[in-house]
Amino acid sequence: MESDKLKNIWPQWRLVEELGRGAYGVVYKAVRDEHGVIAYSAIKVISIPQQESEELSIRADGLDDNAARKYFEDVVAHTVDEIKVLESMKGNSNIVSIEDYTVLSEPDRIAWDIFIRMEYLTSFLDFIADKKADEATVIKLGMDMCNALELCAKRGIVHRDVKPENIFVSPFGDFKLGDFGIARELDRLNHSLTISGTQNYIAPEVRSMHYDATVDIYSLGLVLYKLLNKNRLPFLDPDAQLVNPQDYHAALGRRFSGEEFPDPVDASPALVKVIKRACEFDPLKRYQTASDFKNALGAVSNIKPVLKIVSYLSTEAEAAQMGLPTKVAMPEHLREYESSRLPEDVASYAEPIVEPIQTAPLAPPIQSASNEHRVKSVEAVPSAQPTKPTPIPQPKIGPGYIKKASPSYIHGRPNAQPQNAHINNKKGIIAIIVLIAAVVIIGVIAVFLT
Repeated sequence: MESDKLKNIWPQWRLVEELGRGAYGVVYKAVRDEHGVIAYSAIKVISIPQQESEELSIRADGLDDNAARKYFEDVVAHTVDEIKVLESMKGNSNIVSIEDYTVLSEPDRIAWDIFIRMEYLTSFLDFIADKKADEATVIKLGMDMCNALELCAKRGIVHRDVKPENIFVSPFGDFKLGDFGIARELDRLNHSLTISGTQNYIAPEVRSMHYDATVDIYSLGLVLYKLLNKNRLPFLDPDAQLVNPQDYHAALGRRFSGEEFPDPVDASPALVKVIKRACEFDPLKRYQTASDFKNALGAVSNIKPVLKIVSYLSTEAEAAQMGLPTKVAMPEHLREYESSRLPEDVASYAEPIVEPIQTAPLAPPIQSASNEHRVKSVEAVPSAQPTKPTPIPQPKIGPGYIKKASPSYIHGRPNAQPQNAHINNKKGIIAIIVLIAAVVIIGVIAVFLT
């Protein structure tokens, strides 16, 4: 039936398979072949009313044919308005693009079909099915979804149905949010579908119908929580092989009662704090905007390269190889991070300051015989009358101070061959370059975040 209708709307497109079926419509994969160039789209078909029983229910309330038709026409009109808003956001890298739409009415009954053609993407559930989401992927997912929610906020749209089923992945690896806005009007037909269909991710206050845009932040927090908790929602045992319906019901009751979540088992301490704040039972304690949530996720992401730099410089093997000390001074807030004693404001991690370090002593360079502070070569110094070279003043290099070192003498000769001294100098220079690079990277991160 849909194939026949599609030929009259977009004759160049052909349905090839059903991708999914939801509460308000069916999504198909469509293909177009023009001069050997293959293109794909996803076409969603929404029928209003969904079932004949919905029309009977309206008539049972005392509405005649004209009143019933007017009721459903209003639903169609508002749905089209929502589609227009989404179409205007086409081109955003984190929102599913709507390419075209049309509305067909049934001539012999009170019914309409809305055809929406969208970009063809990979379902997030298919994307993640054969892999475990690491923390970097989860943070990117969260930040991409926050980008989508930022645009929704500018348009005054509350999604209310942020969940894995409504997240998609582009060929370029961007995560995109779909199926929002439209469902708000369709809820007028059957409100119970919304509550039962998304109860695993809805914020507690949605059930009271008094809520704001922070419900989307809560739902996104739950998505991130589940991905880092062995694919289990709060209060479900992450190590249990099977979870029965009673367990789901009990976990849902504990979440809706406001009980504090246990920590997701695969999240770092910093990310745990961010996720649990997004999922606060009290809406006023959550991040109030998607931008706040995104900034907090970005701060956690920026901690990792800083810690890797500090850890690299603190490794004994690397320190010995480069002539660096085995212990590097670490800022107090980074020590707290490693010991899981995190401050309340996770964003403070974005501006760590690496303290100067004392590098290992360097051997003095071998000077040529053309200046007044020259060091006589080993062959030119008589063994009976050793002559010590005049010490060369050592400059301060980098943020730390390099201590002057005088060579020890054995039988009147320096206890270091020129070649070894040259190698040591190179090692010292490399150490300084690494330290300066680390400070520059941290500075760039701090400037970017401010």
